[in-house]
Amino acid sequence: MYKLILVDSTGNTFLKIIPDLQTDNRVLLRQADSGMAAFDTLSSGTYDLALVSEQLTDMTGIEFVRQLVARYPFVNCALVSSMQDADFHEATEGLGILSKLPSKPDATHVAELMRKLESIVTH
Repeated sequence: MYKLILVDSTGNTFLKIIPDLQTDNRVLLRQADSGMAAFDTLSSGTYDLALVSEQLTDMTGIEFVRQLVARYPFVNCALVSSMQDADFHEATEGLGILSKLPSKPDATHVAELMRKLESIVTH
C-alpha cells in the first residue's frame, strides 16, 4: 500500500485525479490544505508520495518541497508547475522531484506517476 498526501490550498488542483486515487486499492490517500497542515500529517506516519500544488496559502509549492526534502527526505514528491521545463529544472534542481505535473493533472498523469513510484519503492 502506498500512502499519498495531496497538498492543495484551493481544493481544485487535484479534482480530476482524486477519484482515481480513492478507488486504487494500492493507495491510502490523505489531503492537506496548506504546507503546515501537510507537515502535521506527515509527522504522524510514513508517506511514499506528496503531490503538491504550485501555490499554497502559506508558501509556494517549491518552498514546501524544499522543506519536505529537509524534514522528510524519503518522501517522494510530484509538483504542479506552470514553468517551462528548463526553468522548472533550474528552480528545483537537487530537490529530487519525481515528476512535474500540469496545472490540472488527469488519469494519465496518475498512471505514469504510480509507475514511477512503483519502480522506486519496489527496488
